[in-house]
Amino acid sequence: MNVLTAFVDASNVYGSTDTVSNQLRKNESGLLLESSIYPNLLPTIDEVVGYNDPARKGLFVAGDIRVNIMPELTVIHTIWMREHNRIAREIVALKPAWGDERIYQEARRIVSAEMENIVYNEFLPALLGTDTVDQHKLESTSRSTYDSNLDPSVFNGFATAAYRFGHTLVQGLIEKYLNGRFTGTALLRNNFFEPDEIIGNDGRGVQVILEGLMRQPAQAYDRFVTEDLTNFLLRNKSVSSIGEDLLARNIQRGRDHGLPGYPTYRKFCKLSSANSWNQRPREISVENWHLLQTLYRSPKEIDLFVAGLVEDSIPGSILGPTFNCIVAEQFKHFKYGDRYFFSHRDQPGGLTNAQFAEIRRRSFGDVICDVTEILSTQEQVFYLTGQSRSGSNNVVSCAGRRPQNVGVLIGS
Repeated sequence: MNVLTAFVDASNVYGSTDTVSNQLRKNESGLLLESSIYPNLLPTIDEVVGYNDPARKGLFVAGDIRVNIMPELTVIHTIWMREHNRIAREIVALKPAWGDERIYQEARRIVSAEMENIVYNEFLPALLGTDTVDQHKLESTSRSTYDSNLDPSVFNGFATAAYRFGHTLVQGLIEKYLNGRFTGTALLRNNFFEPDEIIGNDGRGVQVILEGLMRQPAQAYDRFVTEDLTNFLLRNKSVSSIGEDLLARNIQRGRDHGLPGYPTYRKFCKLSSANSWNQRPREISVENWHLLQTLYRSPKEIDLFVAGLVEDSIPGSILGPTFNCIVAEQFKHFKYGDRYFFSHRDQPGGLTNAQFAEIRRRSFGDVICDVTEILSTQEQVFYLTGQSRSGSNNVVSCAGRRPQNVGVLIGS
């Protein structure tokens, strides 16, 4: 069953139901709950009314139940909770007469727009490449138009296979930095549902992990996946020396969902046929094609997830052509099928041109600088320093960044 919203609407911050949204609110000055035990961190299960899960005592709560799976994910959730509260406090300073509900909704509206801007204008170009983004009109640098005929719900092949591409990129060794200085590592296999790396590091757990994320390269996009995910997934280190296998889960999930075989998706994406072993796609190496022949009776039986990982990346993209196509098409539906998408004009509650321009100026680096003690980030944080689609990606001081004009965003 789908239990999350399909839209890029910051539901990971606010939840996908009224019940969760209300549980996460402080009900004061439009703020989200923060932990009273660990300053400036997410609330723990013990601190949220309505949560009763003794098995997860001491873990964090956010809009998505997966917040505790790994420290890097917890960090991203924490950043967006802090960003909401930063904006809410600025609104209070500008509009002290406004009540909790209005402040909360205005801050939520801004955060949702910021997230859409970052996903479509920073993340997707890095993932899909400029050509694909342009072809599907994904980059939201100008105003757009809602398409009521476009279904924004999630493709089965996207959720069950293509958007699981990131599992091959995960590092099993988490590198940690503080103010640019390497401070050590942590094994992912020891940190599933484990908050120590967040609450530790002298109270700077979010900062040291986030700095590591910006400095440490991802693993290569290929058929190889770190052992921390294939032998130690979700391992409880206090009771077991081994864990589960995420790749086996992905393959079985696709079969449980009845996904058709690989050639069906190549046809959907208008790629060359791969219906027989004599039709090797040029994006799959001879070695990998021969390996597939040892596992499947026919190319028509190749699991979509497996096929996607053995395709070579297309120029400018991380993904191979089939996953690139599915992901791009899905995000096109997410954007143009969402009447509240931040760049759409002439929609109820939509942004004015001045508000749109203010959101467009906001980068993920700006958000990081405003809600952490990090001193600098790359211009484009989804690329390593010196690597970006423009050919350069310099480090920029947080002190020199343009502050956000919340007054413009609330029409003040």
